[in-house]
Amino acid sequence: MFGLFNPNIFAADLSTRFVDSEYGYSINYPQNWNAKINRSGMVLADINSQNNQAGLQIRITESDKPLGAFVENYIEQFKQDMQAQLLTQESIKINKIQAYAISFIANRRGNDYMLLNYIVPDEQTGRVFIFQAGTPYILRYEILPVLDAIVGSFKLN
Repeated sequence: MFGLFNPNIFAADLSTRFVDSEYGYSINYPQNWNAKINRSGMVLADINSQNNQAGLQIRITESDKPLGAFVENYIEQFKQDMQAQLLTQESIKINKIQAYAISFIANRRGNDYMLLNYIVPDEQTGRVFIFQAGTPYILRYEILPVLDAIVGSFKLN
């Protein structure tokens, strides 16, 4: 994803498993990161780096639209809501599931941030998992492979 996607690059570093049995998924993350259930609207969970330089929210929504149409609507809404500029959009596979990886850049308090969105449908339930992640733009080359690996470990139970 984002040209750096190789879910096995950091496999050894992703030693901690987060399981959400209520929503039927699991994901790995680095041992020195923190994960917690966070039921707030469409947010299911948060995973953050120890120094809070990067974070990822796991969100869920329902959709009866084809994935491509859902993604196009999502991009337009995200650009408007976050005042962000679209950088990349690519079709990917996450554990054999057709998904999308989308990146944006946005300025917050005078600093540029890389905002990443991974959209993964659960065709059996009609739900769509959305992984929203972000890091300071200057740290993107350090953090992107870790975020890609975390999302690449996603499994539906």
